[in-house]
Amino acid sequence: MSAAGSNVPIEVAVGILEDAQGRVLIAQRPIGKAYAGYWEFPGGKIESGETVERALARELHEELGVQVQVCEPLLTLVHRYPEYTVRLQIRRVRGFSGEARSREQQALSWVNPDELNQWRLLPADGPVVQAIRQPPHYVFTPSDWDVNRTPEALDSLPERALLRLRLPALSDEQYGQMAAEVLPWCQVRNLTLMLDRGPELVERLGGCGLHYTEQALQGAAARSRLPAHWTVAGSVHDAEGLALAAERADLAVLGPVLATQTHPQAQGLGWPQFSGLCESARLPVYAIGGVSVEQVSHVRSHGGQGVAGIRTYWSGGSRGGSASSKSSAVSEGKA
Repeated sequence: MSAAGSNVPIEVAVGILEDAQGRVLIAQRPIGKAYAGYWEFPGGKIESGETVERALARELHEELGVQVQVCEPLLTLVHRYPEYTVRLQIRRVRGFSGEARSREQQALSWVNPDELNQWRLLPADGPVVQAIRQPPHYVFTPSDWDVNRTPEALDSLPERALLRLRLPALSDEQYGQMAAEVLPWCQVRNLTLMLDRGPELVERLGGCGLHYTEQALQGAAARSRLPAHWTVAGSVHDAEGLALAAERADLAVLGPVLATQTHPQAQGLGWPQFSGLCESARLPVYAIGGVSVEQVSHVRSHGGQGVAGIRTYWSGGSRGGSASSKSSAVSEGKA
């Protein structure tokens, strides 16, 4: 990378390769390169006139001898090193042929995603690790969610989704009791229950994640002061909020992106602004507000992690919320 001292980002295509066991491939930078000894996800510079996909296919063939068959957007981010700035266009490689072998004298290792934090990865790759580990769906419960229908409701949710227990009308005691009741059902269904009443409840129950409202994020502790294995999220609405979330959370929920059914006149960020904010966010970002469950690929094409919402996940007759909760759902970027 030769643009030392330049503020013009070097465009880089990065590939996340998975094997049959769900492990991802990382490579160690060899002696003679910047940041020698650090580990990174394979890829390389996008040449003039190349698409991201073509550059990634070329780089992975040159480095590893594999042929890319299917890839999809995962994350886009800008990282500023002291020497240069990079824009990483990250693609999840869903299919490839050939056996990955080192062609450029770099060490290779297949690693479980949950163990990536134990490796000395490049500074730019922290958000990439979170993007690999987190699902594309973040579900918020309706405000009057019926806990008596929880098993049936949870069966309707996407696999591995995050589920925020968003029940502002409950007292802290009632909320804690409901969280304790819902948690085992979530664990059986491989859902991550996200609680928004502070870290003390998460610590007491165990097995949960933590969600900060935008107001709570203002007074939250640095992310390094919470257990590393927790999943910590924050609701934000702008670049300032995203910068704060990068210090105090693992992922952000940003919006509203579009007008919603409950607030059709309210102006959302729009996709161009959402995309620009995601690039500089330094953590995975979920789109909320007027975005449907079917738009995950569209969100990812704009640099986001996936979709967050209420209405889009609980539409239909019996998914745990009443009809009134659907007609009175809040603007989904507001909390």
